[in-house]
Amino acid sequence: MEQCTDKAGKNSEEKKIFLDIACFFNGQDEDRVTEVLNSCDFSAIIGIQVLIERSLLTVSHGRLRMHDFLQELGWDIVRGASPNKPGKWSRLWLLKDIEHVLTKNTGTEAIEGIFVDSTKLGVDMDVTPKSFSMMNKLRYLKIENGNLPKGLEFLPNSLWILDWTRYPLKSLPSHFNPQKLLELGLSHSCIKHVQIGTEPLCNLKTINLSHSLNLVSTPNFKGMPYLEFLYLEGCIRLYEVDPTIECRWLKSLKVLNLSGCSRVNKLPNDTCHLECLEELYLNGTGIKELPTSTEVLEILTVLNFKDCKYLVRLPSSVGGLKSLKYLNLSGCSKLDQLPDELGPVACLEKLDVSGTGIREVPSSIGLLKNLKELSLAGCKARSPKSWNMMFDPFQLLRKRSHIQAGLSLPCLSRLHSLTELDPSDCNLSEDAMPNDFGCLSSLKSSISAEINLLDYLRASANL
Repeated sequence: MEQCTDKAGKNSEEKKIFLDIACFFNGQDEDRVTEVLNSCDFSAIIGIQVLIERSLLTVSHGRLRMHDFLQELGWDIVRGASPNKPGKWSRLWLLKDIEHVLTKNTGTEAIEGIFVDSTKLGVDMDVTPKSFSMMNKLRYLKIENGNLPKGLEFLPNSLWILDWTRYPLKSLPSHFNPQKLLELGLSHSCIKHVQIGTEPLCNLKTINLSHSLNLVSTPNFKGMPYLEFLYLEGCIRLYEVDPTIECRWLKSLKVLNLSGCSRVNKLPNDTCHLECLEELYLNGTGIKELPTSTEVLEILTVLNFKDCKYLVRLPSSVGGLKSLKYLNLSGCSKLDQLPDELGPVACLEKLDVSGTGIREVPSSIGLLKNLKELSLAGCKARSPKSWNMMFDPFQLLRKRSHIQAGLSLPCLSRLHSLTELDPSDCNLSEDAMPNDFGCLSSLKSSISAEINLLDYLRASANL
């Protein structure tokens, strides 16, 4: 009897996985779907494998695929539970059904998921304050443009995924305490402060508040020990990252995106505990410098400072970023030098310093044996100006002899992996060019500098 019960339980779980994929996750990344289903206490790996063995599911290029016929079968199973009464279905995925339930307030505890793909036509409807009050088993809520003209009194604490694009209120309901929450997405929302209950959110892995123009502060991170992804791109009123990001236990963070947060002008001083950080996007921020503790970010692969107009220097600790593959400093007009010791950044594949004030590329760049792309476009070394020089032509002539005319390049012969080089608009002269360009056997393209670089290459190679 016990074996029959176990088998029935497994079949029930496999059925739920089948219906979740049919209604919500068909065509999505297998790893992400597995993670979501696991978080809902399903044995997702086993369940998905069983569905594959029964030819109910396939995997193609890392994505779960279900035949149209089987997907429609799943839809029919959901609808068949209570024909013509979507408020009693376990899953809602069509706009007309979701509108009916949320505007008429007909939802029941049978509903486990409401999912409208944001890439399709968005939802534009008025949601009542108590629309979710009976949905005590709701696991997934993903909608777009749901208006709340009279506010929102309730969100189910049972939620695993809350993804509400253009959420119209400044805060979440005060009694919302979703201790099982895995993903929080409120991009393009009106949210101002994010406070989620009073208990730790030990399952929370992703927060996406991108382009929320009213956001002024990030959440307190003390109760989010396993947070992995934090997206704050385009939050133009955000002025700081909460200091609790320095917390010793917040060491699961993999991606921090502050792109376009122009009011953020510094990072927390201590980044020692962000040991799992892989990608850091600071482009378009008001950042002036990096904390010296940056060197501990040993698995950081992406560091983006594009258009950081106030960035004046990089600490020497950047040399400790042993896994860094992509470093973008383009448009950092106040940055006039790179750290002398770039050699330890041996994994670097792409370096963009175009539009900076850099006058001289350090010789240690020759140690970057994996460097594939190097952009120096617009790195013009401009001579310093003063009132005396402007009005004293003799002084100007005297100084001109030892003022650097343009960007200076070191020996590049050891950059055997270099395939793309852009030295355009750098005031380069023949004297400033290294004589080893002909040794760059992997070079495929090079945008012409102010001198004819192609001719120079031929001459250097004695062609």
